[in-house]
Formats: sequence, C-alpha cells, structure tokens
Amino acid sequence: MSIHSLIETINSFSPDNIGPIKIPSEGEIKELINALNILFAGLQEKNIKEQKKSEEEAFTLYTINYASKLISSTIDIQELLGVAIDTLIEIAQAEKGSLMLLNDDNSKLVVKVVKDKQKIKHPETRLKIEKNILSSVINESKPYFANDIKEFDDLGDGLGKDINSILSLPLMGKKDVIGVVNLYNRLNNKEFTQDDVNIISTLVTQTGANIENARLYKELEDWAKALEQKVAERTKELEEANSELRKIDQAKSDFLSTTAHELKTPLTSIKAIAITLLNNPDEDVNTRTEFLSLIDSEVDRLTRLINNTLNLAKIEAGKMDWDMRDISISDVIKTAIINTNPLSKKKKIDVNVNLPDKIPLIVGDHDKLIQVVTNLLSNAIKFTPEEGEIEVKVRERHHPEHAIQVSVSDTGVGIAREDLDKVFDKFKQVGKGKSELSGTGLGLTICKEIIEHHCGKIWVESEFEMGSTFHFTLPALKNGNEKWR
Repeated sequence: MSIHSLIETINSFSPDNIGPIKIPSEGEIKELINALNILFAGLQEKNIKEQKKSEEEAFTLYTINYASKLISSTIDIQELLGVAIDTLIEIAQAEKGSLMLLNDDNSKLVVKVVKDKQKIKHPETRLKIEKNILSSVINESKPYFANDIKEFDDLGDGLGKDINSILSLPLMGKKDVIGVVNLYNRLNNKEFTQDDVNIISTLVTQTGANIENARLYKELEDWAKALEQKVAERTKELEEANSELRKIDQAKSDFLSTTAHELKTPLTSIKAIAITLLNNPDEDVNTRTEFLSLIDSEVDRLTRLINNTLNLAKIEAGKMDWDMRDISISDVIKTAIINTNPLSKKKKIDVNVNLPDKIPLIVGDHDKLIQVVTNLLSNAIKFTPEEGEIEVKVRERHHPEHAIQVSVSDTGVGIAREDLDKVFDKFKQVGKGKSELSGTGLGLTICKEIIEHHCGKIWVESEFEMGSTFHFTLPALKNGNEKWR
C-alpha cells in the first residue's frame, strides 16, 4: 500500500466516523496504520464522552428549567411548599422529603410539609438525625449529604439502617437562611453525588426566592384586604356620622320650629291681654287682676323656655356652676312637690310621697336636683289626665352600688315602645300618644346631664296608655359613719 492510498483513506473519515483504518499493509506503513488506529480510537472515545457530557448538561439545564417553572407556578404559599417538595423529590429521585421553615424570630424550625414515595419504617430516626445536622446546615449555609449512614447506628435499635442516604440543603432567602430542605433515600440505592447537590441546590435557591416572593405577596394581599376593610369601616362610620348629622340638623330645625311656636304662643297671649287692657282702661278690678295673672303665667313660661335652652348650652360647654354639698334627697323632693303643687291641684291629681324614715345623705347641687324632680313631676302632671295619680318613691339600694333611687310614677298616656330609647335625646318630646302636648324636648335632656354629672343614672319604664315611671339613682354618702337625714 502506498502513502497516497493511506492519505485518501484518512481524508474519507468524518468527525463522527474516525477509523479504524482497515487496509492491507506491510513494514513501516503497517506500523503507521497501527499508531493511527490507536490515536483514532482515543479521539473517538473522547468524542463519545464529550457528547455524553453535553447531553447530560443539556438534560440538567432542561431539568432545572422544568423544575424552576413548576416551583414558580404558584404564589400561594402552602401550595408552593407542596409543589416545591414534590419537585425536589422527583428531581433528586428520593423516597421522602421535608421542607422546614424558621419561625419569625429564627429560633425554631417548623415542619411545613412532608412527602413520602415509600414509607420509612422509623420516622423518629429522621428527626433525631436532623437534630444532629440541621444546626450546621443553617449556621454554615452549606449543604450536607451522606451516603454511609453507619455513623447513626448509635441512635439505638439499629434505626440508622432504615436510611441509606440523606441530603440537607439550606433554604436561602434574599439575604439569610429561611429554612431547610431534607431529602432521604435515593431510589435503587443510588448515592447522592456532588453533581446532584449542585443541581438540587440551584432549585432550592429558586424555591427560597419564590417562598419569599409568596410571603411578600401574601403580606401585600393581607394588607390590601385590611386596608379595604378599614376603608369600608371608615366609610360606614362616615355614613353613620352623616346620617346622625342629618338627624341632628333635622332635630335642630324641629327645635327651632317648636321653640318659635312656644315663644309665639305666650307672646301672642300677652299682646292680646295688653291690647285689651289698653283699650278698656275702665275694666273692673277682678278682670284686670285675672289678665295680669295670665300675663305673669305666660312670662314664667317664657322664662322656663329660655332658661332650659341656656342651661343646656352651659352644661354642654362645661360652663355650668355647681354647688356640691351634703344634702337630703327628702328636702329636694318636698321642695319640688311644693313647686308643682298649683299644677297638680289645677288638674285634681293626687301626688303621693313614699319616703323611708331613714335615708343616707348625698353629695349634690341642691337647686339643680330640685330642677330634675320638678321637671319629672311637671311632665307626669302634664301627661296625666284629671283626677289621676302620681307617686314619688325613695328607697336605699346596695347593689350594684350603694345608692339612693328616686322613682316618679304616673297614670298618664305612657310612651310608645319605639320611643323609649329616645326620651332623653335633645329636642325630642315624650309622652306623645293620644295627647299631643307642647314642649321643647329639652327638659329630660337637662335632667340626664344633671344626674350623670352627679355620677348617677336615669332611665324610664313605660307602657303605652298605661303610664310611665322615671327612675334615677345618686351615690349615697359614705364618710366614716353613715350620715342620715
């Protein structure tokens, strides 16, 4: 064989098909062909290895890309943890895996999800092993893997034999370790290799980033929901406030209308009486006296109206003067009855008083408490038909606190059930049923303000057309020994 034939044979080879050279030869040509065949065999083997490596790298990239997409497929934190551990077990070809996260103060690992392909006989072994290795995985932020598990046989009962391999990897957030991923028992008794660790570490890093993103999304979602709820609550509060303002505005309009009417009525009477007296200077003395008495009554009515308005304004502004001292509630009630006696006599109403022989003193403003009882009696007389009955009752009570309770009952028109919770509101008139009686709706509001200033309570019990009972309590005086009236 000539050198020319050998060259032609070599030129006919392709990169994927090199040698061997199979042509007859002798002497030096044969030796050259043997040397070339050895060289070509080495090149062919190298090509095969490189091709296999390229295929493995391509598969690895495909695997990482595929697994990353799976792990990134959800932002729901619990679903993400489940998908992540399933994917990592599949990629690692392991029997079992667990994903653990550090709690808020990084003091404890909490198992979030555990998945099995095949049951490990002694799951307590896993926990004991983890205690030995997890601290180093977290503190050093480095993976731990072992294939020879004999070192764990000293845990007792030969439990270590149930695990042939283990891989623990730190679960990294953006800055710090946020947990640990554990994988156990390679299928078909394979060992974990450094390449396995490198691939799975990449996926675990992706998992950590996704977990933090999911946490941030959850926090943002929770914040948005809380904000939405807060906005809804504030909107409702504003709507309620606006509704209340509208009610107050309407109540004030009604009050102004009522007050104007109340002022106009006595003024009209006074004006008419004055004109009559002026036009009849020779009117007899009895008629003149009756007219002057009517003028005096109407002036008193105007004065009460103006005083009620001014007193409420002072109380609400905190500018009311209070003369607080030790007083007897009995004296207050007796004075109020004297004040309202002309009204009760005019309607032939009996006012019965039920006072105990002994009752503790109270600390209060004498005149303002008289105003309260007088107002309650005046209302009772106003809404009670002629020849009706009114009872004023006083008793001492010890529960829920030591107090004096005063009750004013009448046999009047009563209060409708739907109006009971409104009787102490400003500008509201009570006792409206079959009898439409005048009033500004300030008297009971003032009573409530005065009683509450004395640290007491006031309330009403009533049944429509069956009468009403107004109650109020005042703290009984205690100063060493009981003080009695």
